[in-house]
Amino acid sequence: MLRRICLSTTTATALILTPTAAASGVQVEQGSKVHFAGSGSCTIGFNDPAQAISYTAGHCGDDGSRATVTVDGVEVSGTFYPSSAFGASATGNDWGAILWDDGVQLGPNAVTGDAVADLASLTPGDELCLLSAGETQCSEFVGRLNNNVYWDEPIGTRGDSGGPVWAPGKGFVAVYSGPSTVFNGAGDTATVNRASKPLNGPGVSEQDELNFISAIKPIGGPVTHNATAPGEGSPEEQG
Repeated sequence: MLRRICLSTTTATALILTPTAAASGVQVEQGSKVHFAGSGSCTIGFNDPAQAISYTAGHCGDDGSRATVTVDGVEVSGTFYPSSAFGASATGNDWGAILWDDGVQLGPNAVTGDAVADLASLTPGDELCLLSAGETQCSEFVGRLNNNVYWDEPIGTRGDSGGPVWAPGKGFVAVYSGPSTVFNGAGDTATVNRASKPLNGPGVSEQDELNFISAIKPIGGPVTHNATAPGEGSPEEQG
């Protein structure tokens, strides 16, 4: 059965998800590390072999930047296009697409499966999982704001940005964006993970997240909001 996500980037308007036949030679796999020139490394979150596109976090690279994956010493490349709505709000629409060069083969979505979960089907208490440093870590879904989804700690590590987030039994949900935290003057913190579904939607402001986290994890007193990429340090270190 075909599954479709409508999206908006500078180059693509839709994605059709179909099972991938076994391909010979080098393949870019879901969960592979992808390097962006001048921007470090992220993780492949979802493959669309029909359109030669992979999805990762929007903050991973600049519009039109080159992305490379190395498999068994062989380097393959593509061009990165962040969501056209990325950057218009504090954390919303943090996803992008890599359009691979001709001849690059994409492997199946072996981590999540090809099914795509409807965000409306997620309920508090559901399990969400993240591929972090090649290992699966799961915790409780706590809610969503527009096309952002949130779940409890532990948070990911550096290089996990863009990695697959999925709901067991329901399918792929979103690409990993990082932790969002509120903290007060007493040094108390409350942190949740966040991820963006590869589909443009309304933005998510700092105040939106501050209110959301404060409601589910109240710590008392005036609080400040901080959102980072995984592995970027504590709110205090970020200033």
